[in-house]
Amino acid sequence: MVRRLRRAAIAVVLASTATVILFASAALACKGTSLQPTRADLTRVSVATLCLIEHERLTYRLKPLHSNRSLQRIGSKQASEMVIGDYFGDDSLSGWTPIQRIEVSAYATRARSLSAGQNIGWGSGTLATPAAMVHAWMLSPPHREIMLSGGYRDIGVGIAPATPQRSTEGLPGATYAVVFASRD
Repeated sequence: MVRRLRRAAIAVVLASTATVILFASAALACKGTSLQPTRADLTRVSVATLCLIEHERLTYRLKPLHSNRSLQRIGSKQASEMVIGDYFGDDSLSGWTPIQRIEVSAYATRARSLSAGQNIGWGSGTLATPAAMVHAWMLSPPHREIMLSGGYRDIGVGIAPATPQRSTEGLPGATYAVVFASRD
């Protein structure tokens, strides 16, 4: 019994170490992963976030996602709305779900079917960087499942360079909303 526990503990340590090493190599391959999001660098932060997500997907031999401007607008609006509305959630203040927002967007034009997922997150200080946000999502089973789904083809990364006040007591940081989708 003790041997089994030791083997299990060693396996967990090795798996955790491998995850950190893989994530560190992704951070080196992608530029801007340690940027603190500001209005001036939102494009660079968005590109770094997308690069880290793609690196994780590549690790699992998944096809790359295509950046989509319509999905990016939806993600940006959701991130900004969470900051302005001082809340944190997948749905908009008016109650619209991520799929409902996509259904009325240009992304859904001529689509026979849609599927979508969304990862949201906020952080302050070093936890607001693309590297910290993607790492946190990879450690969260539901967020990881969305990021590593082979069913999505397109992505939009939205970032607001602020956080919901209630959540952070006014500390500087960022709020992320990444929209994953497919259409047929």
